[in-house]
Amino acid sequence: MHKFDTVSTESIDRKFDDVFDRYYDDVYSTKKTYRHSEPGLSYKYKYMYEECEVDNGEWLTILRMVVLPESFCKEKRREISETTGVDEEDLDEFNVMQCGWAGCVPFGSENLKLEEDEDGNVDEGVVEARLEELRDTVATCLSAFDGLYGFYMDRPVNMIGTTGWDLVYEAKGKIKDALKYAMKRLEKGGQP
Repeated sequence: MHKFDTVSTESIDRKFDDVFDRYYDDVYSTKKTYRHSEPGLSYKYKYMYEECEVDNGEWLTILRMVVLPESFCKEKRREISETTGVDEEDLDEFNVMQCGWAGCVPFGSENLKLEEDEDGNVDEGVVEARLEELRDTVATCLSAFDGLYGFYMDRPVNMIGTTGWDLVYEAKGKIKDALKYAMKRLEKGGQP
């Protein structure tokens, strides 16, 4: 059984490199651009996968849905440009992820912890093999994540209850501040 966050598969049937391109170091972006479309809310997005070494032999891997800058409202595009120092016309999904808030929704994560030997070292070959297996699992499970898109967007992304939809609404300029919006929802007993 291969698992990434809440999604599992019996077998690996997709290779990571067939689905994702390396963007930067340990950050990857889907080759495919996805589109969400419903009355009053349309945007393009990609999935980004990141691997972060937390400690010797311990890795945190994260899958995020990232709204593409071309789908952002002008004000939010300008904010990302000012925050990252990248011209508005050159912004991409990595810049949205760097800002880490509006339009960037965590869909899943997995911790990978490998045992150290008696000298406190971790075999790099074992690390790479386990990360490769995890990458292929993500590639195989990506269609399930996308099929459960609404479920992941409905989930809170913080302790206040901000949802993925709140982050997208902020990116689109439909609400000013996703955090404040979620706080007001809490004050009203959870209703928008």
